[in-house]
Amino acid sequence: MKKRRKRFVLVSILVFLLAVVFYRILIFKQEERKRVLKVGFYDNYPYFYINDKAKVCGDYNEIVKSLSKRLNFKVEYVNCSLLELLKELENGEIDLVVGINKTPEREKFFEFSKNCINEKNIVYTQMRI
Repeated sequence: MKKRRKRFVLVSILVFLLAVVFYRILIFKQEERKRVLKVGFYDNYPYFYINDKAKVCGDYNEIVKSLSKRLNFKVEYVNCSLLELLKELENGEIDLVVGINKTPEREKFFEFSKNCINEKNIVYTQMRI
């Protein structure tokens, strides 16, 4: 009887430990999958634009890429007009729009961050000038 009881306790402990290990592996795999953030943009050179190789480029793109690496999420871009982006953001079809002006009307519907690029009038030139 004592042998059976010992065997039962050992098997129970082994099953419990295996369950814990498999649970941890499952949790790790779920954490490994990146969350997807849908970022809406409209062509607004040099901030956001599509280059001749059909890649998203620009200053805001660099900010979004940096944040995605830091916060471990995958970026999915949505390119359309500004009005379409605002409608999609309001409907929850996209998560983020970068580079739109803050207005009192828009503040009623959207949350704005602090400005990351403060510029009113800028002159862009070639580097060799």
